Amino acid sequence: MAKWFHITESILKRHGLRVTPRRLAIGSLLSGPRRHVEAQALFEEARDAGLKVSLATVYNTLRDFERVGLIRRIALPGERMWFDTDRGDHRHFYIESENRVIDFEDQSQPPGIVPSAPDGYRITRIDMIAHLEKRDRDL
Repeated sequence: MAKWFHITESILKRHGLRVTPRRLAIGSLLSGPRRHVEAQALFEEARDAGLKVSLATVYNTLRDFERVGLIRRIALPGERMWFDTDRGDHRHFYIESENRVIDFEDQSQPPGIVPSAPDGYRITRIDMIAHLEKRDRDL
């Protein structure tokens, strides 16, 4: 079942972000079933929708949304940044020839197990990044 993502004025305020027409517009483009989005593609989507935003505004808005926990950045090689509207812990496949990110079908597999590629694809490389934070000494 797909998770739905939606940004409203109250959500922006609750996360300490100033409500602006551009943030609401970019948030509306992200609304709907969870999705993986690359900033350049979102910029083009915004332009096609008639929104007057710069690529820098799209990047800055996505970074702001990430900073307050509304979306999460996907660690992929290269200069372009990818973001996911599903903030929960899960793993991804990156289809390089299609410049596309998809979720693992079986999220229950332990991280050390090599996943099965989706039908029609083969795994060419695996990069694993574990994101860490300092543990409280009292734990």
